[in-house]
Amino acid sequence: MTKPPVKKSIFARVPHLPLTFLGIALYRAWIELAFVGSYLGTSLQAETSRNLFDGTMVVAFLLGAIFAKQLSPLIRKRTAHLMALSFLLVSTACVVIGAIHPDMTNALMWPAAICGGIGGQ
Repeated sequence: MTKPPVKKSIFARVPHLPLTFLGIALYRAWIELAFVGSYLGTSLQAETSRNLFDGTMVVAFLLGAIFAKQLSPLIRKRTAHLMALSFLLVSTACVVIGAIHPDMTNALMWPAAICGGIGGQ
């Protein structure tokens, strides 16, 4: 006697994506909200902070590629994850404070962009 075929739910048929992709998606959304949106006063300030953020990320990526062998043990270290999170939290706090207090935007735009670029690595 043959058993009737078991119907699989759609979730059983969809391959599971690694959690890393969710992290990348959340980080990309954070970038859009923090540096691409026009929350930093004038467009010149927003453009300058976006360029500084992008430049910091490029430098951090290049350093990460050059020193990949030495940095690879850090991937499993909780301290490295907490440091990256701390940089992103500082950057986010600077962006939010700059949006609430426009008179502080010029002073906060630089640490926001630099900390965001470093924390994303």
